[in-house]
Amino acid sequence: MIKEFKTFINEGDVVDLSIGVVAGVAFVTLAEAFTVGLVAPFVRIILGTDGAAEDFVVAGQVFDISLVVAAIITFAIELLVIYFVFVVPINRFRARRAFDTGSDEHVELLREIRDLMKEPRP
Repeated sequence: MIKEFKTFINEGDVVDLSIGVVAGVAFVTLAEAFTVGLVAPFVRIILGTDGAAEDFVVAGQVFDISLVVAAIITFAIELLVIYFVFVVPINRFRARRAFDTGSDEHVELLREIRDLMKEPRP
C-alpha cells in the first residue's frame, strides 16, 4: 500500500497540483493587496466617489462598485499568472517529455520502415 502511494505521488500530477495550490494561495494575497491598494483608488477616481464606500445607497444598503471591480481585476490577474507561470511551462515540459519516451525498439522499427520506403519499387 505504501509502495502504491509513493508511485501515485511520484507520477507528477499530485506534485503539480500541490505546487499550484500553494503558489495560488500565496499569490492571492499579493494580487488582493495590489488591487485594493492601487486599483481600487483609481476606480474610485474614475467613478468620482470620495472613497468612503458610498457609490450608491439602496434602502439603506451601501454598494461599493470599486470593490467589485477590484475583485474582478484580482481574479483576472491571478488567472493570467497561474496560466503563464504554471500551465504553459508544465505543458511544454510534458510535450518535450512525450517525445523522449520512445523506446529503442520503436525507433529501430521506424528506421526499418523508413529504409523500406526509400527502396525503389519493382
